[in-house]
Amino acid sequence: MKEMNKTSTISSILTEAFKNHSEKTSIMPGEGFSGMTYGELYDMACRVASLLAENGVEPGKGIRVAISMSRSPAYVVSFAACLLFGYAAVLLDPDYPEDRKNYILSKAAPRFVLTEASYYLAKECTPARLKIAPAGETDAVIVYTSGSTGNPKGIIHSQASCGSAVYRLLDVIGLTPQDHYGVAARFTFAVHCSDLLLPLASGCAVTLVPLNVVRDPQMLALFCKTHQITATFMPPSLFRTFERASDTLKTVVVSGEKVFNIDPKGMRVIATYGMSEAYVMMAEEVRECSEHAYIGKPIGDICAYVLDENGQEVEEGELCVTGVFLTGYTEYQGTQVPAENPFMDRDGHRWLLHTHDCVRKLPDGRYEYIDRMDWMVKINGNRVELGEVENILRRLPEIRDVIASGYTDAQGRVFLCAYYIQQPECEVSVQYLKDKLAEKVPAYMIPPFFIRLDEFPKNANGKLDRKALSRPDLSRFQKEYVPPRDEIEAKICRTMEQVLGVDPVGVNDDFFDLGGDSLKSAYMLSELGDEGLTYSMIYDGRTPGGIAELVRQAGMETRTLRRAMEERNRPQPLLPYQTYYLDYQMYSPGRIIMNCPLYCRIPAGKVDPEQLKSALMKVLHHFAVFGTIFTFDSSVELVQQFVPELIPDIGISYVSEEAFEKSVRPGFIRPFRLFNSLLWRGGIFVTPENTYILIDMHHAVTDRAMAGNLFRNVFNALAGKPLDDDDYYLYLHEQALQRMNATVHAREALQYLKEFRAYSGFPIPDFESNKNEQGAVWTETGKTLGELERFAQENRVSLQNLLTAAGAAALGKYNHARRVGVRWTYNGRDEAWKEPLMGMLLSGIPANIDLDACDTGEKLLQEVKRQAMLGIRYSAVSAAFSEFSPGQTERLSIVYQHGADGPDNLPEGAQTGEYFEYFTGTLTLFELIVFEQGADQPLRIKAVFNHARYREESAKSFAELFVREVDRGCRMP
Repeated sequence: MKEMNKTSTISSILTEAFKNHSEKTSIMPGEGFSGMTYGELYDMACRVASLLAENGVEPGKGIRVAISMSRSPAYVVSFAACLLFGYAAVLLDPDYPEDRKNYILSKAAPRFVLTEASYYLAKECTPARLKIAPAGETDAVIVYTSGSTGNPKGIIHSQASCGSAVYRLLDVIGLTPQDHYGVAARFTFAVHCSDLLLPLASGCAVTLVPLNVVRDPQMLALFCKTHQITATFMPPSLFRTFERASDTLKTVVVSGEKVFNIDPKGMRVIATYGMSEAYVMMAEEVRECSEHAYIGKPIGDICAYVLDENGQEVEEGELCVTGVFLTGYTEYQGTQVPAENPFMDRDGHRWLLHTHDCVRKLPDGRYEYIDRMDWMVKINGNRVELGEVENILRRLPEIRDVIASGYTDAQGRVFLCAYYIQQPECEVSVQYLKDKLAEKVPAYMIPPFFIRLDEFPKNANGKLDRKALSRPDLSRFQKEYVPPRDEIEAKICRTMEQVLGVDPVGVNDDFFDLGGDSLKSAYMLSELGDEGLTYSMIYDGRTPGGIAELVRQAGMETRTLRRAMEERNRPQPLLPYQTYYLDYQMYSPGRIIMNCPLYCRIPAGKVDPEQLKSALMKVLHHFAVFGTIFTFDSSVELVQQFVPELIPDIGISYVSEEAFEKSVRPGFIRPFRLFNSLLWRGGIFVTPENTYILIDMHHAVTDRAMAGNLFRNVFNALAGKPLDDDDYYLYLHEQALQRMNATVHAREALQYLKEFRAYSGFPIPDFESNKNEQGAVWTETGKTLGELERFAQENRVSLQNLLTAAGAAALGKYNHARRVGVRWTYNGRDEAWKEPLMGMLLSGIPANIDLDACDTGEKLLQEVKRQAMLGIRYSAVSAAFSEFSPGQTERLSIVYQHGADGPDNLPEGAQTGEYFEYFTGTLTLFELIVFEQGADQPLRIKAVFNHARYREESAKSFAELFVREVDRGCRMP
């Protein structure tokens, strides 16, 4: 056990960790984020501290600073800045209802609120090298939880209590700087101590797991596999449905609710016990599945006692603890909630904290959890004070009185039920009550069951008798029984019966009316994932009949190795954009239009060329896209087909560096033969200074995101590590099924399409010609990437929305038109399983704008955002309609090229990238490609145009007009 230092603060712990691991990755790259070392994390935290100091917030005094940010690296940096420099971080979830956020802000009274916008302002600040060593009693973190008074209460932790909590866990969890930790808990959940601070204090690389992934055990398993996560956190109820997808994940911390019936599944599973007032207090490694809820032994500075009502030690009773924990509550200033410690002579701590948990002390010194002793419950690990739910409902004019109660089902899952009495002459619906709660509390605090009563039960003394409240009889919420009509409905009904504890479940019974929630949806997925069930199907379908219909219409099948192999052996139809690219290439077969040349440069001596070749060949034979050709099937339909025997042996050539630059690389890029031939070429070239991998691929089988996946897998193969799963042909199969089943959303999609009738789709050409020669002009915006991102975030739009809006505004002014149409490129990698795919996933999303209706910048941005969301939703469906084919209608194309760092497993000094200077033909009449250069640099704009239709000065004029619209943030007069 690490020697405990009770005076250690969280500031000193993190400072030491950041210093010792300054060159190591702290936050792994993610969407729109290139990653950050511990040194860079510290530097940015210093900038945040500088911003606070410039705004009069003095460091080291525990002055309150609220953090209201989405789940992002900016949140992590801001949280670290507060802890490092002695501010009290008030953790505020931006997804909370407005009333709850306003209440927290009014009670916590922070001096400053850190948001995404202020974070980007901090980037411009000079790093504040503050020599601050906050004292142990300085306030550090304020966590708001459900409160029995009807309002959330803020629990205040000091620098010492946070530091002590991290120290308790360092040896128990056993993380090392070689671990890759998946941060899965909400940042406003008290378990952030072990889920965020612990990995940072241990020098781990961390990846922020999206919350939608956390809720889905299948997506979480795939995420851990594709990101090579070695350790993470899960609630025990989620872990029970989790199926380990790879050997990478070795350690899982389970906490937040009763831990029992847990199968370790070959991993090291640590069950931790704690409360918001003290963080983690006990821990135990789960070695085998047990019906008993063992919570282990006290760790670190914690001492535990089991007491009866008279404060005497007993074998079974209330668990009370002493140690370094909270310093108070925001709502109870000056009131010390913990009691005087009668065992101070024994353990040296002044205060005794009552947990209100009933436990049994075992002969070996461990403790077994029995149950709660009060009315507080935990839902998915989140504390819920029933009084808060009751008081909110009781304030409604239609409600005379209400009681909330918690129940546990046979699987150990906790759910709420609200019993209510209406006012005379009033009639309220359950949905009305749920909606009113949703205005005040997070979703997990909304009971799935509401039962109307005329009076509440009372005991012999005339007092309320909670125990006499009847447990919810789910049959009251069931519809008239209709039996399943086929095997899919039968499976869904049987699973709902098992998950909800209801028998029987009929075709028309509503999953959510019977108590279903996000956690129970996870159980549904774990049982029916092989049937193609998804979260959205449960929420959209609701009933077994509705869910089954969506499963049938989607027609998706299990993503397994067997299914992947089956689908790669079947011809698949082309994606709409593949057809689009192919049409243009056939229009100019001798021109270089759709080539995607990729390269990797490795300094001499870093790799053996023969071993590199062997690794590359392994990748080429593993991923089906490298054996794919376009051909015609027996019905003379154009398809893509996997023909692995066509994959050639890659050669190794030895040349001078000068010859490589002057002849090899330029000569490597040439047009492809489009049919019955592979749409890529590759080679390894060795010079005295470098070793190069060159891969030239046709855009019809690749997209830009694939470059990083390709080289990451090559160097994984070189290191003897497993390659990513190849699910590309499954993706093609699913896309084809969605287009075939376009009637799923046909009415909505057609309504969407009716809105998209552009009168002006591209800048008016200077002259007409059938030639296809590329012209290009470069310019750059007057604003940096960071400035534009800040503007986008302040307006709650994406940077792509901003660029699309600027394109529409520029097109309207250039053409003197009031209805314009543009198209932007969507990369399609919006789910975890799609991120590592090797293939082409792009879609074109249209935006048609009525500039008279969008007469302000705000209206224009919001309309583009609205259409973008609809376009993504209907991209697969609407592609089935001929009028939406990308090749049918020309329009201005906006392509936003995110900054693409190379994969993190490259040899030292190696670089990967793409080069575009060899194109001789253009895909569209006019295309604007926007390139990132870094947060502090302006975006570069490349206007690519058909030189046979536009003069260069016209193209330049339009590009400059687009830049002006970008620079002014599309704030139209």
